[in-house]
Amino acid sequence: MLYTLKGGYVYTEKEIKKINVIIEDNKIVELSDSVRGNVIDVTGLYVAPSFIDPHVHMREPGFTDSETIKTGSNAAAKGGYTKVFLMPNTNPVISSVEAYKNLLEIIKKDSVIECLPLVAITKDELGVELVNFDEFDCVGFSDDGKPVSNSYLMYKAMLKCKELNKPVLCHCEDLDLVHKGTFNNSTKQENSDALPNLDISETTNVARDLVIANKTRCHYHVCHLATKESLDLVKFYKSIGCNVTCEVTPHHVVLNDEMIEITPNYKMNPPIRAVKDQNAVIEGIIDGSVDMISTDHAPHSKEKKEKEINSSAFGIVGLETSFGLLYTKLVKSGLIKLERLLDLMSYNVAKHFNLDNHEIIVGNNASIVVLDLNNEYKIDKTKFASKSNNTPFDGWSCYGKVIKTICKGEIIYEA
Repeated sequence: MLYTLKGGYVYTEKEIKKINVIIEDNKIVELSDSVRGNVIDVTGLYVAPSFIDPHVHMREPGFTDSETIKTGSNAAAKGGYTKVFLMPNTNPVISSVEAYKNLLEIIKKDSVIECLPLVAITKDELGVELVNFDEFDCVGFSDDGKPVSNSYLMYKAMLKCKELNKPVLCHCEDLDLVHKGTFNNSTKQENSDALPNLDISETTNVARDLVIANKTRCHYHVCHLATKESLDLVKFYKSIGCNVTCEVTPHHVVLNDEMIEITPNYKMNPPIRAVKDQNAVIEGIIDGSVDMISTDHAPHSKEKKEKEINSSAFGIVGLETSFGLLYTKLVKSGLIKLERLLDLMSYNVAKHFNLDNHEIIVGNNASIVVLDLNNEYKIDKTKFASKSNNTPFDGWSCYGKVIKTICKGEIIYEA
């Protein structure tokens, strides 16, 4: 198939140019004023590398009442994503070769995008015995929501991952300090039934892991960082040469604990923190100390969400709302340029995780998102492609709508 994306503003080689993108089969074959094959008119729209999400839960196998590879990949496509990392906390946990291969088969059969499974650090995420790292040709390792509490085990894991040149992605919590907490310790939390989750529960675990990562020289990645103190630590360890990267989520960018309600759709892990933490996350995006954006897409069925506040499931869906929320908060407001946001959602993820070059240049796969930056719309959870719609953002007004998503030359979503 030969076609031309004509008339758009294209983000290529670190600048935005008004140029046509010519695609043949799955490749970008020309960037010029020429037109070849079928013409897709994108005049006035922005054409960028499709988004990459390093932190997604698609729940399959084991929890398909909340999401499946099919519905999750369609949600990703609708949000402009063509590549996502899948967290291994499924049932069974992705910690055996059999489970890993079975998941790859489901992805091959049902996914419209590229899904890259992460493998657990410890068998069944129990924190007792390390997996056989050599058995997996995966994008990285993570125990996700069950952080490895045994420091020696984490040290051995990081040594091995350094040897294999694989990253360790860590959900950082000291579970003793969490102490079954659910919401950030705040006035609103104190006036509710929600148990407090201290901000130091994250920072102490980040500190421990950074010491180990600096010793082993492993690529250590902090998932969904949410506190100022954690980011201060990351900045310091970067300054002394530690191979550390970090991600933040749209919800920690646009919310603080004074804005939220103590209800299940505002319950996430890590919790929405204080104004100082939100400001630090935004400043980290501006100054470059935050490396990338992840959604931590965490779908849950109504039955799992609509429970008493301390027993309802943690997490919200994010793939279909991320760009609009971030563009409106960060770019529309003038805090950062569009190019910076696009890098946070695509180029930087590819660079830090050694993925195939993801830029719009001749010879690369055509994995592209087309965006209408002037399109104002309201988030409507009843129209999500995801199987779940647990979100606090229903009804929010945003700018920046995904118009088309192209994965390896194939149009997989059109608004």
